[in-house]
Amino acid sequence: VKVYAPRGPELDSYLETVESFNTREDSPTSWVEDVYAGDDFLEKLPEAGEGGFVILSGNNRDKARYIIEAVRKGYNVLSDKPMAITSQDYAVLEEAYSEAAGKGTVVYDLMTERYEILNVLAKEFLSDRRLFPTGADTVDIMDVHHFYKEVLGKPTLRPAWYYDVKQQGEGIADVTTHFIDLIFWELFPGEAVGTESIENLEASHYPTVISPGQYGMSTGETAFPDYLEEYADGAGNIEVMANGDIGFDVNGTHVHIGVRWDFMPEHEGISDSFCQRIRSEKTELRILQDAQTGYRRELFISTADREALQDVLSGLSDRFPELSAEDAGESCFRIVVPSEYRSSHEDHFSKVARRFISLVNGEGLPEWERTNTLTKYYITTEAVRTAERNYHGK
Repeated sequence: VKVYAPRGPELDSYLETVESFNTREDSPTSWVEDVYAGDDFLEKLPEAGEGGFVILSGNNRDKARYIIEAVRKGYNVLSDKPMAITSQDYAVLEEAYSEAAGKGTVVYDLMTERYEILNVLAKEFLSDRRLFPTGADTVDIMDVHHFYKEVLGKPTLRPAWYYDVKQQGEGIADVTTHFIDLIFWELFPGEAVGTESIENLEASHYPTVISPGQYGMSTGETAFPDYLEEYADGAGNIEVMANGDIGFDVNGTHVHIGVRWDFMPEHEGISDSFCQRIRSEKTELRILQDAQTGYRRELFISTADREALQDVLSGLSDRFPELSAEDAGESCFRIVVPSEYRSSHEDHFSKVARRFISLVNGEGLPEWERTNTLTKYYITTEAVRTAERNYHGK
């Protein structure tokens, strides 16, 4: 692997992680890192050879610029989300996709949630016209995260820049990329959803207040860096615009997405939570992750047409044997998913990588993928601009 990066803790952390894979007892890897470290790392990136590709992750401030520079040098690009966090980034991303199409290369957004089994099943239920006669009338999503997390009693440290929305992106420009991708993928499979399909776009945002002590707990730093001074609240804290809401209509479906970032859970045992509700006049589909599910994601279907529900499950039996519907009361059913179908986030990454490689090796990027990715980033970046205008207007 050829690595081009500035010197600093992020490069060090990356190399340490790779070394830990190479030296682990169970199935050690054998990655060899050829590193160029310097401020001119982007200029040193050579022209791509046939099939060459770049993988991007981390700080999002310059990601759109990295994407277009890599495309101009002939690379295919696999990028972690978000690929754009401002309307200026969106314009660069549009140009990058256009240039990639002209060169026959692929720019691909790392959308892991399409491989989560509950989302795969949700897509199947939503395609059944007995359950959803005209598709979905409304989609409502609420997602709650925490800045401070512990794994095995140790804090998972955030980068120092994580609280700078100019580097990380606002909450409504970040995790919402997964949700909008899923909405398009589940409700309009194989269809190109252009920006002209998006109507009544509205957005708002509000900050999470972070104290110096909280910042130190979650980053390991002793003080706020200078670039966070613009977010100071006058009381020694910073305000991080991590929370907000996006609403829009797409092809007759009204969508609402809410995002909230608290510093840490109020009580021990509370984790990140998630709720997605998709409704038609006949059926409601819910994916929940909260206290009542033990913070494990579960899929529920509320419908009076149990026969249609059972037919969908029967149709999936070849791919997913032993799926079943458990009565949860009041015409609500929990879809019982055997543990062997629940894969890890790391497994989802590998599936995205395989998909990307198949596109690079000849399939090419489908037009609906290109269009829907750009529409998604149009929504998120325009939402940030709208929320900023509304916030200061108040």
